[in-house]
Amino acid sequence: MTNTLGQVNPGVGPGGVVVILTALELEHRAVHRHLRRVHTVVHPAGTIFDVGELEGSTIRVALAVTGPGNTGAGILAERSIAMFAPSAVFFVGVAGSLATDIDLGDVVFATRVYFYQGGLESPTGFSPRPAAWPAPHRIEQLARHVSRTGQFGTTVHFRPIAAGDVVLDSLDGPLIARIRQNYNDAAAVEMESAGLHQAGQLNESLPVLTVRGVSDRADGKKELADRRGLQHRAADTAAAFAVALCRALESGPGPPATVAESVRISTAALLRVRDDDRFILFHSPTRPGAYGPPGGVVKLRSSDALEAVGFRAEPRRNSAMHGDLRGFVPGIALGDFLRWWRTGADRESAPDCLRRELVEELAEIGRPDLAPEVDDVPLTPVRSVVDGPWSVPAAPYDQLRVFEVYDLAPGDARAERFRRTLTGLADDPAEPSVIWADRTDIEYGRCGPHYITPPSAFLFGDRRIHPDLPMLR
Repeated sequence: MTNTLGQVNPGVGPGGVVVILTALELEHRAVHRHLRRVHTVVHPAGTIFDVGELEGSTIRVALAVTGPGNTGAGILAERSIAMFAPSAVFFVGVAGSLATDIDLGDVVFATRVYFYQGGLESPTGFSPRPAAWPAPHRIEQLARHVSRTGQFGTTVHFRPIAAGDVVLDSLDGPLIARIRQNYNDAAAVEMESAGLHQAGQLNESLPVLTVRGVSDRADGKKELADRRGLQHRAADTAAAFAVALCRALESGPGPPATVAESVRISTAALLRVRDDDRFILFHSPTRPGAYGPPGGVVKLRSSDALEAVGFRAEPRRNSAMHGDLRGFVPGIALGDFLRWWRTGADRESAPDCLRRELVEELAEIGRPDLAPEVDDVPLTPVRSVVDGPWSVPAAPYDQLRVFEVYDLAPGDARAERFRRTLTGLADDPAEPSVIWADRTDIEYGRCGPHYITPPSAFLFGDRRIHPDLPMLR
């Protein structure tokens, strides 16, 4: 198979299979959101694989959870290879950072995997007997190409990873000292990739790859980072990059997806208020008859940094839109914009945006008396979504939207009180501006007589289901 440049494609033909393994359920969910037409395949020994197609691709993915540890990862990798004869096997999930220049939420593609626990313990001390597996050159090169397309808003690092069977959460113990002494170029640490790569080596060097999102710094604060939702964020970014790489394995390297000279940027924060499979939606003043999640456009505080990448603010239709972070950037600067966005500098934070928008929306439905409940209400991140870039009919630009989705913080008295307030509004038939919609309604695009705005799908996933509804002019 060749790509558009006439080069040999290192990857997967149409309809081919890629196995993706994860250690944790949250990692499995992060990948599963990218699949469609999913069905279950059960190995005779009981291992369950979810098999589906990648959105926008003919590649089939066989997805399974191994649980933590190299042994289970190796056994299930071997099992999946025998069962599906895949073109490649990925391990996708979270890891702890060992490098100060890697930010939480960044992605690490393992250029080499070290098994750091092999060695000899003698009266003179411990002598390492390293085992290491490099990433396949062609696929590593393709991964670097994918990272340069700049559509993820997340930095991808190409560095070695250390794998053992210990949860490392201390920077002071003998284990981290051993890793630093013998594997000092390792950028992250985890517990499964050595088993995976051993299985690949034993199967005629089948391509196996590790893609990890950094969720903590292995510094004794892992539990705190997990409570802040950083595991979910890291799993989402790792899954997004792994899926993009899978698609590239089918098509080979080519031009970036954004070919328009200009990209229209829009940014927003959304609040998810749920009761089991139901979600609270507010009436949209710009789309009469339609309902969507509470929230709105993030405000820009300073445009100096953005002007350096060619950002042009969109003309405002009214005074309420003053400072909205909407505008245009050159297509070649899209990656620069997304990297700026991720820093959080010179703009309103998503929680601040949500609190401001909630006050405005409560006033719009005639309940400004509820505004004090919004002050300092704690919020917790759910996911970040980069939607696009997509072509716009009859427009000379592509469209890209960035969404930050947040929950009311669970277990907090202020958040629970505000949740009860919103629930009461949605339950009140005399309040037409606030409704409940379940997942089926959102996927269908209607709830009774009401339209549901497409960004509502981001309350439970990271894929748009329906095209945009036009705004009032």
